[in-house]
Amino acid sequence: MNDPPRMTNTTTTDGRDIGDTSDVDKRITRNTGNTGKPPRQRRDNLSKEEHIALKDLMQDPTIIIRPADKGGAVVIQTYVDYRNEIMRQLNDESTYRRLTFDPVSKFQRMIDNLLNWDCHVGT
Repeated sequence: MNDPPRMTNTTTTDGRDIGDTSDVDKRITRNTGNTGKPPRQRRDNLSKEEHIALKDLMQDPTIIIRPADKGGAVVIQTYVDYRNEIMRQLNDESTYRRLTFDPVSKFQRMIDNLLNWDCHVGT
């Protein structure tokens, strides 16, 4: 399909010349994403039957469907197995440690101080 014609020099209905509009066309295309071309068709890698099966799985509250950490795969686990894996990882003391306090208020103060400092210094 060919691109739609672009107006570069135009006149109004009463005959006034409004000049070069090519920059307007560029801004409209940039701001709206409308290039005058039809949107690309989305290619689906699942058959109709696979879509139905996936929809059924997604509505099952006893399972969890998550993207894999690596490789772009999909992982389907029972909720119980998923929760057990989360707890196993959180209880790994070589990776995580239990906090003795809630750090949120400390982080809020640090962010407030940083924002106040930036306002006084200016950018």
